[in-house]
Amino acid sequence: MCLKHWIEVSEERLAANLAALKRTAGADASLLAVVKANAYGHGAAVCAPVLARAVTWLGVTDAAEGAAVRMALAGAGIMREDQPRILMMSGLLEEEAKIAVEHGLTPVVWQTAQMEWLRDAGERVGRRLPVHVEIDTGMSRQGAAVGAELEAVLRFFNTSMWVEMEGVLTHFASAEVAGSAQTEEQQLKFEQALE
Repeated sequence: MCLKHWIEVSEERLAANLAALKRTAGADASLLAVVKANAYGHGAAVCAPVLARAVTWLGVTDAAEGAAVRMALAGAGIMREDQPRILMMSGLLEEEAKIAVEHGLTPVVWQTAQMEWLRDAGERVGRRLPVHVEIDTGMSRQGAAVGAELEAVLRFFNTSMWVEMEGVLTHFASAEVAGSAQTEEQQLKFEQALE
């Protein structure tokens, strides 16, 4: 027995949902729409162009997804200068540094090796590369641990003109749980790391 499944994406409803999120977040908030894993099975090539008209950022897993989203946006007639920024949320492998530079992707980093690969790629093309630094506050999946690891990452920015810290983030392990003690603890660690 073969089961057939399909998904219908309504551009009108997707745009309405985004408008509601923008109203809730406020005029000063920048939105990031996550389109990783082929927009969670909904089709990144279908969803990304709709989302691109309403968000500042699109989130992908890696450089290959980022490049594919860039091509989908171009295929939908969205000029490069009108496209949202693309955040590579799962870090960076050495072979992805060149792709990140070529497609204007913004990697999340937490190791000096990742920044060295980006420094070398940026230096080759003569372009400063923005990155977002992830701080591990308790998810323990990725990110620089507060202390010596984070300090080493931060020192790197003083030694390279080719890599620029544009943002800082953490991953809350139980953000979906209202009043989570774990989230409060992670928030406190994050604020301490920012100081």
